[in-house]
Amino acid sequence: MDYFGMEKLESDPRQNKPPPLLSTWSNEDKLRWLQSIGRHILEVYIKKGTSFLETNEMEEMDNQSSQMQACYNAAEKVYMCECSKSYKTLGHFKRHLQSIHNWTFSQEGETTTCTKDGVAEARASFMKCSLILRDTYDAYQMADGNRIFRNAKFEMLLADAFHHTKYRLWLWRFLAYENALLSPRQAFEYKWNCCSNTNGGIGRNVPNDLLVEMNVNAIKQKLRSQGANVTYNSARVIAVSSQVQDDIKQNIIRQCGSHFGSARPPVSKVMDIALIIQEAEKGQLMKTILGREGVFANFVDPFQRVVPTAFHKWISAQKQRAKFELI
Repeated sequence: MDYFGMEKLESDPRQNKPPPLLSTWSNEDKLRWLQSIGRHILEVYIKKGTSFLETNEMEEMDNQSSQMQACYNAAEKVYMCECSKSYKTLGHFKRHLQSIHNWTFSQEGETTTCTKDGVAEARASFMKCSLILRDTYDAYQMADGNRIFRNAKFEMLLADAFHHTKYRLWLWRFLAYENALLSPRQAFEYKWNCCSNTNGGIGRNVPNDLLVEMNVNAIKQKLRSQGANVTYNSARVIAVSSQVQDDIKQNIIRQCGSHFGSARPPVSKVMDIALIIQEAEKGQLMKTILGREGVFANFVDPFQRVVPTAFHKWISAQKQRAKFELI
C-alpha cells in the first residue's frame, strides 16, 4: 500500500501504477516487471543495513581456515609456515601470520554504532522472517525441494541467533546430507522426498516428520479404543494398516463430497488485516526516520545477532566431526 500510495486495500494505486497496456505484454515482460517491483520492495522495506550475509566475510574466513589447514604437518603435528617457521598450536601460528605476513582475522564482538530507526528495523525484521516462514510453508506444501533447502540456510542462521542448538545442528546435517555426505543420486532422492502426499492433489503435501507424528497419533487412538483387548498382533495390524485405512476414508469423503460432523465456517481475516494496515500507516511504520525513538529503540535484527567468527568456528567443528564419522 505504501509503495503504490493506496489508502485502502480496495483503492486504486496513486503512484507506481501498472503500465496501461500490461495485459498485452508477454509473460516474460510481465515477470520482469513484477521482479522489479519485488526488488524495490525488498531494498526499501525489508533490507535494512548491511549484514554479514551480504559480505564476503564468511568466505574469507573459510579460505583462511583452508590455507592454515594446508600448512599443518600431520606427521610432525606442527604448522609449517612458508618462511620455514613451525608452530605447535594454531593460536601461535595465527599470531605469526598477523605480525609477520600481515594477515587480518575477524574478531568477535566487533560492532558498529550508528543512528538508526528502531521501528523501521523491527518492521523490516518482521517482514523478513514472515517471508521466510510463508515461503517455507508453501515450499513444503508444493514439495519444492529447492526452496526447502534454500530456506534451511536462513533457518539455521536464526537458530544460531537464538541459541537453538538442537535445531541448528539438525539443519546443518540436513544441508550437509544434500551437499556433501550423500552420493548425487541419494542426495537427489533426499532433496525431493522431504514431503509426502497422502490424499493427492496439488498443494497437499506435508513434511515427513509431521506425517510420522500424525500416524503415531492415529495408531495411539486406535490402540486406546481396544482397551484391555489389545495384543501385540492387534497392535501390529493397526500400525501396518492405519495409514491405508485413513487414506481410503479420506478419498471416499472427497469423492462423495460429504463430510462428517459439523464445523464452524472459516473466519474472514480481511477486516482485521485492513485495520492492522491502517494502524501501521498511521504510525508511519513503513517509513524510515533515522533517530526515531520508540519502544523498539534497542531492537536488534535476528540476523545481526549472528556472530560470524563463532558461527564459522562451529561450522568448521561440525565439518571435522562429519569427516571423522565418515571414516
